[in-house]
Amino acid sequence: MMVRRLIPTPVLVALAFAPVSASFAQSEHAAPHCAPVEGAGMTNLAVINQATTLGTQTGDLAGAVSVVILSVTPGANGTTVFKVQHHFVTEAG
Repeated sequence: MMVRRLIPTPVLVALAFAPVSASFAQSEHAAPHCAPVEGAGMTNLAVINQATTLGTQTGDLAGAVSVVILSVTPGANGTTVFKVQHHFVTEAG
């Protein structure tokens, strides 16, 4: 029996959230609904399918995180740009 791996080597994607002191552009309508969060997440690629990751999240959003990779494009100076959509399920529900 031949066993094939979806990806040749384990690949981890680390996500980190900016500290509370960071400043981001946002709509004036977002202020009553948005709050800064801190924490970190780690997911494994190709857990659900080739474009969907699954992992854990720590900090303010502690629980589970899933990331759908929407696109991958070349970036400046040899970097790679991932456009993603996050799904969080917190321990608090």
